[in-house]
Amino acid sequence: MSDIKKNNWQKFRAQKKPLPKWQTDIFDKYPTLFNSNKKYSVPSTGMECRKGWQYLIDHTLSNLYNTMRIDGRNMEIEITQIKQKYGELRIYFSLNKLRDQKFLHILQKITQQASESSRQMCEVCGYNGELLCDQTDPKQLYVQTLCDKHRSIYNIIFSIKSFWNKLWRIK
Repeated sequence: MSDIKKNNWQKFRAQKKPLPKWQTDIFDKYPTLFNSNKKYSVPSTGMECRKGWQYLIDHTLSNLYNTMRIDGRNMEIEITQIKQKYGELRIYFSLNKLRDQKFLHILQKITQQASESSRQMCEVCGYNGELLCDQTDPKQLYVQTLCDKHRSIYNIIFSIKSFWNKLWRIK
């Protein structure tokens, strides 16, 4: 990578946008689940999803935190990423010094339940929703979980986008 490109990339990474308040509230509520000392930790990069899943994330982190406390294994789990992928919520974590497969299975079940619940919850507002798949561009597949209201907005935006794509192909 040239020095100019490297310098531009470093400037881009240095521009930190403030995180939404709902995200910082969750980080403050569960500080033991997040390692804010790492450069690319969840509290420094933010969650890669919308506010509609705020309560689902909060509930899932509460379950993880309480499971750790009940079993006496506090501070052994670290949330490494929270994001939307293929229209559902994904919560990734790593375990420190833990080799118990039964306990790992319990933690995985908690995050899987959150993923399954997110498939029926609008990621924008949190109301009942369903998976919506858009492939107007053959090179891209975009999946979201949306309610009726946000699906109609999404359809309008993508009909305009597909219109412009067709218009540009004519020339």
